[in-house]
Parts: sequence; structure tokens; C-alpha cells
Amino acid sequence: MISKKKVGLVFLILIALGLIGYTATDSDDSFTGMNIFDDYSDEKISQEVKNQVEESGNERITILVKQDDIEKVSENIKDIGGEIKGDALDYISIEVPADRVNEVADDNNVLGVYPDRLYYATLDKSTGFIKSDNFLNNSYTGSGVKIAILDTGIDESHPMLRGKVIAAKDFTGSSGVGDVKGHGTHVAGIAAGKYNGEGYNGVAPDALIINTKVLNDQGRGTTMQIVQGILWAVDPDGNASTDDGADIIS
Repeated sequence: MISKKKVGLVFLILIALGLIGYTATDSDDSFTGMNIFDDYSDEKISQEVKNQVEESGNERITILVKQDDIEKVSENIKDIGGEIKGDALDYISIEVPADRVNEVADDNNVLGVYPDRLYYATLDKSTGFIKSDNFLNNSYTGSGVKIAILDTGIDESHPMLRGKVIAAKDFTGSSGVGDVKGHGTHVAGIAAGKYNGEGYNGVAPDALIINTKVLNDQGRGTTMQIVQGILWAVDPDGNASTDDGADIIS
């Protein structure tokens, strides 16, 4: 089972990837917007969020806030017209007017402000590219392994996936755990699909699947939704003494 410490590391990596990209563009002369942040809040707000604020005016944007007192921070966010969308670990996802992000960061209980990015589903490659047949031919079929698929949901009625999904949850607020987009079913088939008179064998045809829907019916999902999905997938029943969590997260 994957530990929650590792989940926290994944969260930091998702945030850091954006920070690295924007650090490289800090000296870009094309960004000439006036600094609307005071020195105190400026230290807490990532460059990506600063750029987003400059581009959005008074439109509402969604951001991630790292905090050390969720009750106090939540009260302040509501006072400035913000809305809490979700929380995981020490972070909350909020929707707030862009021109009031500075007030969010001014809160002493706010430790950092980061983008809550959208992620998009893209097509994957087939099993032949990684020569998975070599493993199947030597009896490595994934028996006893649980794979969490974080994607657009799964069509459990698909011939290759019948009876393989052992847990499912939606984190997008969309139509449920089913797969309207089709991408999650495709990925699940590659990971653990099994030939049942139709289709083909995936990489681990005897593995079981945990359906974690973090991308909505249009194939989009936020950082917060992905992290919430990871946290649930490592311990679906919320009981650390049971071994129901994912061994692998895709």
C-alpha cells in the first residue's frame, strides 16, 4: 500500500513543476504589469498565480492555499467573497476574485498561494511498446495487485474490465464514476484489461482496479481533485489496518 507521506510528496511535485516553469521566465521583459502585491504577500504568492492575477482583473480564479489553521483561513476567505472548493493535507482549493488574492496571502495563517491547475486527458500508447508480453509469458500477470486509475472514470461494463473494479469514487462533481470521455476506460484496459473472448490482455490482466475519477466528463481536472483522489486511493475505506489501498497509481 502506498503511504500518505508519498502522497504529500506527489502534491509538492505537482506544485513545484509549475514553479520551475515560471522561475525560468521571471526575467522575461514581456511581463511588464505593475506590481499589485505588498512585500508581505508577495513572498507567499507563486509567480504563476501573480501572472494569473494580472491577466484576470476582477474575474474569479481558483488557487491552492497552504495553511496552518483551516477554520481561521476559511472565515477570512468567505469574508472577502471567496468559496472553498476542497481540501487535502494542509491545502485548500478556493475560488476568489483575482484582485483579492493579495488579501488571502496577507492572512498570517496562510503559508503559500499556488495555482490549482487544470489537467487534460491525452491518448496513451499500447502495451506492445513496452513489450509486456515478455512478462505475461513468464506468468507475471499482476495477480493480487491493485491498480488505481486516476482519470475520466471507467466503463465497468467493458468486456475487458468486467468484475475487475473493486472500488470507485468521483471527485469531479460530474455524472458519476462512469466514463463519458472514454479515456479512463482506455487506460484501465492497457493497465489491467483481460481478454474475455473480446479485446486483448493489458499489462497486468489479473490485477484489480480502483476507479478514481479525477478528470470530469470533458477530460479536465484540478490539482486538488487529483490529490484528493490519490489520498482516497491509498486507503479507500479509511481504515489503515485493512489492505484495500492501491499498490500502483496510474
